[in-house]
Amino acid sequence: MKKYIFLFLLFSIIARTVSAQPANYDGPAKIAVKSFLDNLDKATVNMQKGSFYGAAGQLDYASRSIVNIAKRDPSLDTMEMHNKVVKLTADLAAFVEADKAQHQQAKQQSKDKVKLDGMMDHLFGPTVNLQVSTSELATIESEISDYRSRVQEVIGFQKDPEVMKAYAPRIARELSVHEADIHEIESRSKGSQSADGAKCYYYELAYYQAFWDGASKLYPDHPEFLKLYQMVSGKMNSLGSIADLEKNAEKNRLKAIADRRLNKALVKDAALEKMFMDAFNKKYSEDFKGTAIKVSITTGDWLIERNELTGIILGRSRQAALVYKGRDNKCYLVYPFSIYQDYVGSSFQAQSTRSVYVTYTGSEMLCENVQ
Repeated sequence: MKKYIFLFLLFSIIARTVSAQPANYDGPAKIAVKSFLDNLDKATVNMQKGSFYGAAGQLDYASRSIVNIAKRDPSLDTMEMHNKVVKLTADLAAFVEADKAQHQQAKQQSKDKVKLDGMMDHLFGPTVNLQVSTSELATIESEISDYRSRVQEVIGFQKDPEVMKAYAPRIARELSVHEADIHEIESRSKGSQSADGAKCYYYELAYYQAFWDGASKLYPDHPEFLKLYQMVSGKMNSLGSIADLEKNAEKNRLKAIADRRLNKALVKDAALEKMFMDAFNKKYSEDFKGTAIKVSITTGDWLIERNELTGIILGRSRQAALVYKGRDNKCYLVYPFSIYQDYVGSSFQAQSTRSVYVTYTGSEMLCENVQ
């Protein structure tokens, strides 16, 4: 629209300039009149080029030429010339304002483009994290609500075609990955033995739902985006409410406790078993608030550890499954549980036997299943 306004003004300027010349004037002020007309022509050219300072200077020269014309030929009526300069000056001012507005619009469009790119990257960029941890459960609903609000902000924003075109293939690349993730998360949610864990999976699906809901609305010409949104929505509906997930997780937890058994022993050795229990009780009894009651050795022999450079024997390790009974009178299975002995002189030191590591505090099992 601004471009058409510019053209209209230019045509108006040219028409007025041509009609400004006194018809067939050949009096004593003809040189000054020629200077006046030359300045008007130059002002017009400068305006066409967008050189507004140049045009303003030429109009100033033309105005001063009128004073010179009046001195050289007092009988010549210069009012029409004066009016032409006034009108061209007004046209120039309008031209400058229109050009300024066009530049401001272009500047704003550039700012909007940068802002839109940042908004899209925050919502759909490669670093977007849709995973949910237990530490986020207290605030996750508001976070997802905020995510949806920001999607709505983009929907109502002035959308630059280049930015929107750039993000379409990026989002499309996530389709197969997200589809696999959604199936996996649904499975984990159903099989979770922890209420908090089940809720984390549920809200991860809610994040995926918000992601593809936004993508499908921003890109209605991509039906595959809508299809994935509908799929994840169906998964969430099948899972039921948060209360349903908590009940299912508790059911899974109790079943796992009832089904859990001590690993089958590869070696029966009472002295070695006692070595494992002593190592556990020495290092973990107080922290775990329990005492080892049963060991099942799960490796057939010791694993020798050597120095990588010299090959000198440093020590040996062995692995087992261990059950301890807690002060709460419940039994817990720890697997794997390892012990280590230093090699000193020419023998392994039984007195140096110690626990190497334990991965977690144990999984509850029924004490009657400890055999």
